[in-house]
Amino acid sequence: MSAGTVAMAMLLQPLRGQSDAGAVDAAENDRRWQLVLGTLGEERAPFGPGEPGALPRADESRTTLDKKLVDRTIELAKRTGKFG
Repeated sequence: MSAGTVAMAMLLQPLRGQSDAGAVDAAENDRRWQLVLGTLGEERAPFGPGEPGALPRADESRTTLDKKLVDRTIELAKRTGKFG
């Protein structure tokens, strides 16, 4: 599982009001989640509670990851000039 997949799942969780278990269920059963995660058609989620590669649980990890994603997006926008 890539870091991008974890990041995307962590961004989807609060947007869709999902717990970790709910995110696993959505990744396995919701084609919209699968499309975003790049796992369309997969029977198993690319992460799971208590497994290697499980979603980070600490709020600090999520806040840090969110900030890094926003910072990198802004950096890319400035560098390429392709975003408003």
